[in-house]
Amino acid sequence: MKKYIIGISSYYHESTVCIILNDAILDFVKEEEVTRVKGDNKFPRHALEKIVNKYQILESEIYAVVFYEKPFLSWASVTHHALSRPFHRWKIVLNQFQKFWTGSLSFSSDLLRIFNLSKDKIFYCPHHLSHALNGLYFSKNKSKKYLIFVFDGVGDGESLSIYRKEDQNIITEKKYKYPNSLGLLYSTVTQYLGFNINSGESKVMGLASYGAPIHAKLIMREIINYNKEDLNLNDDWFAFSSNPEISYSKKFIEQFGEPGKSSDYNNLNDKNFERLANIASSFQHVLENIITEIIIKFINKTGIKNIVFSGGVGLNSKAMQEISENSGAEELTVPASPGDSGSAAGAAIYGYMLKNGFKFPKFSYLPGAKFIDSNNKNLLKELFSKVSDRNNAEKKIANLILKGNVIATFIGNREFGPRALGSRSLLCAGNQSAVIENLNINLKKRELFRPLAPMIRDDLLDKYFYKIDNSVHNLYWMGLTMRARQITKDKYPKAVHIDGTSRVQIINKNNIFYHKLFLEVEKLKIDILINTSFNVAGDPMVFDYVDCYTNMKRMDLKYLFTDDGIFEIR
Repeated sequence: MKKYIIGISSYYHESTVCIILNDAILDFVKEEEVTRVKGDNKFPRHALEKIVNKYQILESEIYAVVFYEKPFLSWASVTHHALSRPFHRWKIVLNQFQKFWTGSLSFSSDLLRIFNLSKDKIFYCPHHLSHALNGLYFSKNKSKKYLIFVFDGVGDGESLSIYRKEDQNIITEKKYKYPNSLGLLYSTVTQYLGFNINSGESKVMGLASYGAPIHAKLIMREIINYNKEDLNLNDDWFAFSSNPEISYSKKFIEQFGEPGKSSDYNNLNDKNFERLANIASSFQHVLENIITEIIIKFINKTGIKNIVFSGGVGLNSKAMQEISENSGAEELTVPASPGDSGSAAGAAIYGYMLKNGFKFPKFSYLPGAKFIDSNNKNLLKELFSKVSDRNNAEKKIANLILKGNVIATFIGNREFGPRALGSRSLLCAGNQSAVIENLNINLKKRELFRPLAPMIRDDLLDKYFYKIDNSVHNLYWMGLTMRARQITKDKYPKAVHIDGTSRVQIINKNNIFYHKLFLEVEKLKIDILINTSFNVAGDPMVFDYVDCYTNMKRMDLKYLFTDDGIFEIR
């Protein structure tokens, strides 16, 4: 008999549904993929309905539905902090009481509008435990001891949790409480620089490489108090605990100048660009140093050198490189989706453990199934003309790439996290600088300073990059950056960021299509492809053939590769 376990994250950022059937993750769907609203944080009704209809799930077949946090605890911790100074923080107090009826506290009632479940099938996993289980799912050897670090904004009132995994136990080592949060610190800087919180943090990381950390000493002296035991933010510099709309205070502006805006990033030689890049660099530098110090401290305390890093801060691939190189870790694992979206998987794994004990479902970093029915098949034929069958398509695609084409891919299962891993990607030759620049700026509409990621066959990794053995497994899902060798800078300059690093994806023989494709492009003297997500900047990745068509029209792309072959847009 089928038994489904459903994990859900919602109400904060990137609402997501993860579903386990028997011993494997069956699907993983973000609400934004269906609604086409970037970062959609509403209860994932559309994603759930897609899943229920696709798999014809009966309510009797559902073993458990697990929410990714404890709603009242999460609400109460922020509310309690706001009420400690109610006149100063009245906007947050008001916002919190409005959320009482519309936020995560309404999860059960929202769920029961879709499923007529008995309440004994509804469970709540502690927020940071959801992150931790999601991280452990990606680790190399589940039988080993691990230190698990969860850094995020806030969840269940916690901003940093450190766990020790031994045998079949996850033991708490230390907790840091709201509002003292490195995640909220970085989000504050993100908003100050003119980017959107929860989606613009990667832009800050990219921008930081253009600056110098000239403010790092000031930040450590005035803004953050970290003394190896406690981590405290100076509330004078922040407004997120008093204002739901603005995270930085007047003092922040007085020190660093006027907040950034999109037009500030149009000229990389402008003085204002330099000012903002220096601010980004300073906070990035401080983030990397504090995180690494904390990890070193707990490695020394416990003697455990296998590290799992999860939570939204785990998306900072440059900080993950710093940990890999300088923490003394023997293994570093960062999940493909370390933020709240991935916590839906962590919640589902928690439900799986309720049924099976301390066991994990079968591993896959491409768990998102295709939602392609007969109507979608007809749409493919209506919107595109077939160029070639799937057989031997690799050679044709290689030649199209050699001629300067950007190839859109819509193949196999969807990616787990926010990074395109070839399933929903745009590909071009890594040595055609003009094509890459056009793709980044004119087609995808990304900022000038943002880099694109290289894809390479694993056998050639050490030829072009300085491989670090303790973290190389993360490169299958672009978990961290690594240093490029001089040959890469010379032959593939657009695959290397200004700081000399790249966020690399590696391919092995198990990825049959890409392995064959690389053997073909290597014959054409192309060892590296550029791989970026199949979307215009600011939009969710494509979900169906209508999305493929719409995005290709907007970007003026010609070729789409699918499981049925190569197609040309009409």
